[in-house]
Amino acid sequence: MKPGLLDILACPICKHYPLVLRIFKWETKEDLFKQVIELHSTKNRAELKDILKVERVKGQKMDAIETKLIEGKLMVADEVVRGEHDLKSFLELLNQKEETVNFIHDATDRSKDIIQIIKTTSFPIFKDTLQKSSEKPDQDMFSSLELDLYFLTWFFLRTEIEEGLMFCEKCKRWYPIDETIPQMLPDGLRDQAREQDFLKKWQKKIPEEILKKGNPFHL
Repeated sequence: MKPGLLDILACPICKHYPLVLRIFKWETKEDLFKQVIELHSTKNRAELKDILKVERVKGQKMDAIETKLIEGKLMVADEVVRGEHDLKSFLELLNQKEETVNFIHDATDRSKDIIQIIKTTSFPIFKDTLQKSSEKPDQDMFSSLELDLYFLTWFFLRTEIEEGLMFCEKCKRWYPIDETIPQMLPDGLRDQAREQDFLKKWQKKIPEEILKKGNPFHL
């Protein structure tokens, strides 16, 4: 599961949003985390942009973030906000993603530094750019946040969680992430023995609230 998926998931039982994400194991290698942090710290926008490219058309890699001018307005299309928006609308929607980041907890510490940078550097830049969005040409304003937008996009949509869980703070249900797949079945279709084994496997990283009182199963 990619961390950015948390942005669109609600509890399937009570519909509460957002869920709390707890990460126990990454499929993404530690060296890649370190490489991306280094690219951010050295402001290597070009290489970070290249890492994000995806093959949407066979044999042709496309940028994760696309911009174009329409009647003098810069339009931005990306994978985090989704859809195409003028710069001010894009920034307003982008800043809402801060809430998603605040609900991500990494028990491995592998993404700790990236999450800290996103919270203390990236989102302050996004907010400052929004406040000053009428002071400079759109392209100049976009250039000032481009590096951190690539950085956030990589973390949200290019990393992969191998094992973890999501927790609904309203109905106290938890949903395992197993072999990168979030398991969000109705209670009656869940395998009690298998899920209790999951709790036992990761009990040192799971809060007592989930271990002892979580629904539909606990220890």
